[in-house]
Amino acid sequence: MDFLIFGDTVQHSKDELFEPLEENYYKLRVGRNEIPNTIIHNKEFSTLSGFFSDAIEEWYKLVSQQMFALAPGCQPKKLIADWSESLLEMLSEIDGLVGKYTIYDILLNYWNSAMQDDCYLISRYGWTVELSCDVLTTDKKSKEVKFVPKKESHLQGLQLRFVAGSCCCQSLFQGRERCGQ
Repeated sequence: MDFLIFGDTVQHSKDELFEPLEENYYKLRVGRNEIPNTIIHNKEFSTLSGFFSDAIEEWYKLVSQQMFALAPGCQPKKLIADWSESLLEMLSEIDGLVGKYTIYDILLNYWNSAMQDDCYLISRYGWTVELSCDVLTTDKKSKEVKFVPKKESHLQGLQLRFVAGSCCCQSLFQGRERCGQ
């Protein structure tokens, strides 16, 4: 087993997980299926995990207000730069569980795959929040409980999630005054 896979976490759990076999060789002390539990219940891992979770939560509280306040004219390039730098700063105080650049990379990959386009749409057209959850109903005759998808009142049932409705209307229904809303 390669210790680098688990980073410092395994180093903290090494004695709980492995016993010496011969020089420079170890064997598992626990069953293969017990490895995750052994690591999770390790005192040092729990402490580091708590610090890490607290830092991520604090960062989220900081940037979520900015995320929900996005408006036309915002600058997405500056936003991601600020968010990623604040994430690195927040995680720089924590050592030993996950590298700060690993989390930074996850944020930037998510930005590139999904968030970037949404932020640029919002910066141009703005956005409104809509719930598109299912409704729970009970059939009166059979007493069967069913989930019924919420019917959208616009765009003939298309669900818009985090995309400005006016953007879709302008693109799909050019020349119409009211986009079915």
